[in-house]
Amino acid sequence: MKGLFVFISCVLLHVSFAQVTVIRDPLACAYGLKNKDNQWVVPAQYQQLLLLDKNMYACQLAEKWGIVTSKGKTLLDPVHDNVSIFFPGKYLVTKTDYSSNNQLRKVGLIDTTGKWFFPQEYASILRMQNFSYCLVKTKQIAL
Repeated sequence: MKGLFVFISCVLLHVSFAQVTVIRDPLACAYGLKNKDNQWVVPAQYQQLLLLDKNMYACQLAEKWGIVTSKGKTLLDPVHDNVSIFFPGKYLVTKTDYSSNNQLRKVGLIDTTGKWFFPQEYASILRMQNFSYCLVKTKQIAL
């Protein structure tokens, strides 16, 4: 009985602090964010909205990804191939450059303020021990 009470309390606490909810608009066939007053914070315009971190959402628009906040601010325009959480507060952003005859994958890290922690110019970024990083500059794939 005590366990059930704790579970229900945790659920109610989480719901009471939820600022926005991902909502699918059936008329637009798209997803957006609504606040507790049922007002659109982020208009329904995305194919997907996925929670990355507290108040941060990955948004998909026409096969490309970006980041929006729960306050409706676009942190990163949806022009990237992939956005994923690298560790809390830092997001790995991938974009492929198809210029010339080579396919060049560019990776960078962006933080919650929209500032590039590592610019999007690396082939790969790995997190090592003690918050150190391994940065690989170029890696070309011939077509």
